[in-house]
Amino acid sequence: MEGALHGQHPDEVHLHEIGGLDTVVDTVGVAAALHALGVTAVHSAPLALGSGTVRCAHGVLPAPAPATLQLLRGAAIVGTDLPGEAVTPTGAALLRAAGTRFTPPPAMIVQDTAYGAGNRRFSQRPNVLSATLGAPLNAAAEPLVALECNVDDVTGELLGHVIDRALLAGAADAWITPATAKKSRPAHVLHVLCRPEREPELTELVLAETGSLGIRRHPVDRVALPRRTTTVTVEGHEIRLKHGPWRTKPEHDDVVAAATALGLPLRTVAARALGAQPSEP
Repeated sequence: MEGALHGQHPDEVHLHEIGGLDTVVDTVGVAAALHALGVTAVHSAPLALGSGTVRCAHGVLPAPAPATLQLLRGAAIVGTDLPGEAVTPTGAALLRAAGTRFTPPPAMIVQDTAYGAGNRRFSQRPNVLSATLGAPLNAAAEPLVALECNVDDVTGELLGHVIDRALLAGAADAWITPATAKKSRPAHVLHVLCRPEREPELTELVLAETGSLGIRRHPVDRVALPRRTTTVTVEGHEIRLKHGPWRTKPEHDDVVAAATALGLPLRTVAARALGAQPSEP
């Protein structure tokens, strides 16, 4: 693109600003953030362009600079009376690389908002950019299979063992509900939720472990909101935090291990994990 603007072959182009520390930090930082946050789509309001001129390695150029305008092909823009550069070539390149859609905010659940401030001062408005992280409001349904069987002669220890084995074997979830069976016998219903490709393996596992003579199956649809995991450290012990649209929860097994090692109550360790600063995922 730079070569096209200057009528040069790409091998002859010298990128003056690309090696600057701020450019490297911006580029790598944005890429790492999009990856770490699991961002699948970027939306933006029309970009407010500045006016007047800017000074760069090529001398004094009109604002926005030609390279910026070239990068903004297909973007939605709006003119302002702000003096100088309001959208940089780096910013334009990042928006284009992220496949940005210039639309009103989509239907979503707001998870967090961050703000970045620039060094330049404008008399008309603050030099601040806001970015909002959101989860889709209407998540797509995922096809799953629910496996069920009634058992009235299996111990609680064995049922717990079956749940553990089912989860290790790839079940999406597994649980037990109490029931009253024929002849008023107390019983349990074992439920295993899985993806269709896991059904044969989990069916065999349940039948072998419980001794049941049969198992029911029926297709279900699950709507699951996006989630992500970060890690914090509590007195030298790593604890995973599971983040959903509405809440953040420490991983129970990690809390138990840390609480046991530190000799502290579970709720104390969990509270410290929630108040800790997440480390890089």
